Amino acid sequence: MAITNRDSRIAEAIHFELGTDAQLIIRGFQELQSLDAEHGVYFLASQSLAQGLERVMKVVLFLSGNIQPGEMRRPFGHDLEKLWRRVKNSGCCEPVVDEVLDKELIILSKFNQNARYHYLSIMDGEEIAFNPQEEWEKLEDEHMLKCSISFMSLANGDEANKIIQRINCCHIIPLEKIVCTLCRALVRYQVREIGWSVPIAFQEFTKYNDYSYGKTDYSAWPKCLEHKDKPYKLTWLDTCLNFWSNLMGLQQEKTQIVYKNEFDGQWPFRDIQEVKVIKREYKSETFYLIVINGHLCALNGKTSDKLHLPTPHKAGYAVVGYSTQSFLDLAMKL
Repeated sequence: MAITNRDSRIAEAIHFELGTDAQLIIRGFQELQSLDAEHGVYFLASQSLAQGLERVMKVVLFLSGNIQPGEMRRPFGHDLEKLWRRVKNSGCCEPVVDEVLDKELIILSKFNQNARYHYLSIMDGEEIAFNPQEEWEKLEDEHMLKCSISFMSLANGDEANKIIQRINCCHIIPLEKIVCTLCRALVRYQVREIGWSVPIAFQEFTKYNDYSYGKTDYSAWPKCLEHKDKPYKLTWLDTCLNFWSNLMGLQQEKTQIVYKNEFDGQWPFRDIQEVKVIKREYKSETFYLIVINGHLCALNGKTSDKLHLPTPHKAGYAVVGYSTQSFLDLAMKL
């Protein structure tokens, strides 16, 4: 579904929802990695991961057209297992086959549905059959048996923390796999649409592979990722080089200046009165560019990938939810 057919409020909601989801999932991984012999409670990790995974799966289903308005709460509720089955069956994500992941999704799903207030429910006199802490500890025991780790070694403080770090890694790897496949789906949908963007943290997850799972230190996230993609600042040398390249026939470049007061439609740029769209043909390839406030940005995904330039939205020049498709159309007609 193209952004031109999507309400700008919905595009903006997608953008900010994904930002929240990324923070929840990263916080969940941070909590898992912070567990040690003294701090061994899984509650905060479960809460963040259960919410983050539920929300991002619903966004993926929405973008794929496999969830309709009014279905965000029903029939899924907070059931992560049911959501993940729908995601897999829809074909919008690469499948993840992992026995540990299946067990973790059961824990997080049950936590999401009826264990978020586990301790308060006990204080309130309710009979509680499911204890998320005990379920995570059962997984710990399974990991120790699989790795042939002696339970007696947990009595040694330093050795215990090393073992717990190994167990935490075993917990995180399957969850990284599902986050990775969901983020790759999000990036594919972003390529087709304009008006929202995948958070930088989620873009980082798409780079994971079998050799990088379980090796990320999340303690520095998301601060290390809080930055805007930087557009290229044009200089007088660029002007000279472009003029010479056009003159020698090394490239063909056509341009058009677009003024805000003459533009017929919704002007998407912040505090900018004019922009220049460019169609550049170089080595049998065509690139579509835009100059905003003296900076060069890409108008489509191919140009962005090939020339390593951000789009106006990623550079912070365009308002989220406001389309730049009209400027790409102008460049293509040059």
